[in-house]
Amino acid sequence: MSPPGRSGSVGDRLTWRAGVDPRRPFLVRVGPGGQQTVLSYRDVWLESRAMARLLSQLGVRRGDTVHVQLGNVPELLVCLFAVAHLGAVLVPTHPSSTVDDVAYVMSHAGCRVSVTALDRMPVVAAAAEMVPELAQVVTVGGAADGAICWEDVRPGLAEGELPDARPGPGDLLAVLYTSGSSGWPKGVMLTHGNLLFAGEAVAQLVRLRAEDRWLVTLPLSHANALLYSVMSAFVTGASAALVPAFDPARWAEQTRDVSATVASLFAVHVRAVLGASPGGVDTSGLRLTLFAQHLTEHERVVFEERFATRLVQVYGLTETLAPTLSDPVHGPAVPGTVGRPTPWVHTRLVDPDGVEVAPGDAGELLVQGVPGHSLMAGYLGREEDTRRILRDGWFATGDHLRALPDGSLEFLGRAEDVLKPGVDNVSAAEVERVLLEHVSVVDAAVVGVSTPEREEHIVGFVVLRPEDDATEAEVLAWAGDRLAAHKVPERVVAVPALPRNAVGKVLKRQLGTAHVHAAPRVPPAR
Repeated sequence: MSPPGRSGSVGDRLTWRAGVDPRRPFLVRVGPGGQQTVLSYRDVWLESRAMARLLSQLGVRRGDTVHVQLGNVPELLVCLFAVAHLGAVLVPTHPSSTVDDVAYVMSHAGCRVSVTALDRMPVVAAAAEMVPELAQVVTVGGAADGAICWEDVRPGLAEGELPDARPGPGDLLAVLYTSGSSGWPKGVMLTHGNLLFAGEAVAQLVRLRAEDRWLVTLPLSHANALLYSVMSAFVTGASAALVPAFDPARWAEQTRDVSATVASLFAVHVRAVLGASPGGVDTSGLRLTLFAQHLTEHERVVFEERFATRLVQVYGLTETLAPTLSDPVHGPAVPGTVGRPTPWVHTRLVDPDGVEVAPGDAGELLVQGVPGHSLMAGYLGREEDTRRILRDGWFATGDHLRALPDGSLEFLGRAEDVLKPGVDNVSAAEVERVLLEHVSVVDAAVVGVSTPEREEHIVGFVVLRPEDDATEAEVLAWAGDRLAAHKVPERVVAVPALPRNAVGKVLKRQLGTAHVHAAPRVPPAR
């Protein structure tokens, strides 16, 4: 069973929506003080056409890539729809991304233009010095030397023709970079059809209605907020309230203030809300909250009772676009599981040889779909990685699960070397690469260590050069200067040697279960 599909591009859909229901609210900008500005579907259509005219004037053509480093503001989505009109491709990075992060992504994707928030201009400017193909930077929120200020040029972009790009469902629209098992993040290529599929699938899962409103506290540069929340609202004619940043103490108040009916969090955020918000706020309008990762049954019950909302656990990857597994939206969840396959997917559990395992045995989860529609189109510039992980329409997640007799699936562990301390995947190899660049480090390994409070803390183990006087805190500070905040280890531990097997592979399970003492956490320098 597949969600209803429609032909055309994301730009076509916005044009249609702006014509048939122009005044319907689409995006709600929530300011730092809680003030709200509502943009209708027609408002977003007009803004996206103006942005498309600017990008076209800057030389962006069909197939070109545009980098964006913005927070949870409507302008990020305006850029998405602008490139959709042009047949171009959006490449967002997380607002906390470092110079190294941004330079790598812009260079790897071949971005011609960058659109960034004014306060991120120093990072983008420094990265641009390493990316000669980048021709121009546009700032949002104020003027900066060497950049075009969006607010200054916007009044002159109200009218004008656009190139007749006519992108179709199979054309690329976005590249979302996600950490994997290699040292650098991989660019997940998403088509117009991918984004529309994700929206239709999530809308079907949560029974979304045009009157619904998403509370969006997760970053728009992440697949959860963009594909689950915004795109499902978009295809339904619903709305999304964009909150600048997740604040556990104010989450319930924000839900009430924006009249949200649906929300999406990760387990780490659910726990943070439980710890910071005692309740007492009327959140009765919030009918459903999606969450990913593991909660105890007690945490689930307390959250549902305190905030009068149904918690529905989902499992999905950027590469699979929409939830692959889910609790029943209307029906009892099975404790200790991640639900059952959603209606639009077929799944298999296989052994290392690719043979389907017997019922009740553990196996790697494979997901069947159509690349460019219900699965990603591939990894940008990584054809070998794409062929390895996507074969004959089956995507290998690398995650290991076990099927219970009732059809629910128990999650056993994620792919080796991919950690998940919060919203975003973190590549252990990427963090190890940075640690090894320190002059005093001769060997390094990074693992996820679980605690009762959180699923995974990132811990780095390093072997220092003999008689070197470098400290663990110095190595941690080095990593903090070069990695985005969510990728920085919670601690770095110096050890005489890393445990290895006969063929030299680091035995990370031994490291993860070893008793370690925390080194002082050094705030990353920025």
